[in-house]
Amino acid sequence: MIFRLLISLFFSGCVMGVKVDPVTQPLDEIRASIVNISGEVRTVGETRRQFETKFFSRKPSKSFDPTTSKERLYARFTVLGTRRPYSVLVQVFVQIKDGPDYIDDGEDDDMAEQIAKDLELDLSKSREQRNAVDSFRAF
Repeated sequence: MIFRLLISLFFSGCVMGVKVDPVTQPLDEIRASIVNISGEVRTVGETRRQFETKFFSRKPSKSFDPTTSKERLYARFTVLGTRRPYSVLVQVFVQIKDGPDYIDDGEDDDMAEQIAKDLELDLSKSREQRNAVDSFRAF
């Protein structure tokens, strides 16, 4: 148990995940794409550039309960850069149940890769469907 905790602490200092770039859409469209692929977000960072999803299971299940499951995952999307084109870092964190609490158990880069592909696909759709007149501000 202590060994697993030490390993988790060691790897938590390393930034892993999958980067999606370049992303030329505005921040509002990036957030909308994140919501499209993952549902409403659980938390939003102070800078409004970091989003965490609700907890989910590795296998899609209608009966998944994040408060009683032995394992749960969540994704974190971080928008990098001060102006366009942005990069979006996608990380998926794994938590396991330890008594009444959950502890971090590392990251799942395979799941992050899949979510990053879904994000890229949704962003490309929004680019095709965007109305240039609506995004132009005359004043």
